[in-house]
Amino acid sequence: MAAFVSGSQAGEKLRDCALVESKDRKVDDRPKTKKTPTAAKGSANGKTTTKTTIEGIKLNKEQRESAKMVGKVGPEWGRFNGGTWLGALSCGGIILICPVLVILLQIALFYFNGSILGVFVSLYQLGPVEFTVRYAPRYSQNATLGYVAWLLFQGCLYMGLPSKICYGQQTPAGHLLPYHVNGLYAWAVTHIAYAAGSYFGLLDPAIIAKNWEGLLVAFNMYGYILPLIAYIKAHLAPTHQDDIKFSGSMIYDYYMGIEFNPRIGAWFDFKLFHNGRPGIVMWTLM
Repeated sequence: MAAFVSGSQAGEKLRDCALVESKDRKVDDRPKTKKTPTAAKGSANGKTTTKTTIEGIKLNKEQRESAKMVGKVGPEWGRFNGGTWLGALSCGGIILICPVLVILLQIALFYFNGSILGVFVSLYQLGPVEFTVRYAPRYSQNATLGYVAWLLFQGCLYMGLPSKICYGQQTPAGHLLPYHVNGLYAWAVTHIAYAAGSYFGLLDPAIIAKNWEGLLVAFNMYGYILPLIAYIKAHLAPTHQDDIKFSGSMIYDYYMGIEFNPRIGAWFDFKLFHNGRPGIVMWTLM
């Protein structure tokens, strides 16, 4: 389930982020509209004009209209709005089947010269139990620890590198969230470090390929653990209480998520980090 949540999904883009430059000012994540009279410098008649700002950020007409909607957003937003057995079944199928398909592809490449047909013939002849014992990828402590180190390293780059601060669209409850946008810096630092480590003999250039079987297990483990953490967090400590949504189905909520923008603290955004850093940065290293 390497692509489930670990970040091997399409690009580091701000799904719900329409970039608005912050002029290096920190703002509260709940926009507050106010009228600020400012002198119209250079005006021939010397009259004053009024501009709408959000904590010092100048907004265009569209954004001003959006800001007026704070507190007026209806309770119905986004995706599915109620639990059904079909929705739960669909999500459960994705959760269970997708990792199996990825593992079968890995087995085909490692043991059957890339032949999917050969995999299924062997599965039929050996039976599922013996086939799994013989060909399933094995857990590796070194690969797992290496992947944990990789996540921590990317997390440090995400939080520590110089970053343009951008803001997304208002959430359904009216919050305006800041984002660290420094993915290109993180990509460059990662690849420079990888190249330097390989050149000076500190790192095996083929470390990913040589540990791929164990890494595949680690990816899938993290793919199951991360949404569980997000699920528990949404119940116990949601980032924004008014931006959570329960469907009535535990399976659906586990897969789709309950919080609109789960975060740790004010800056570490689950979606932005996992969509772009752990998986996509590794793609070019592979």
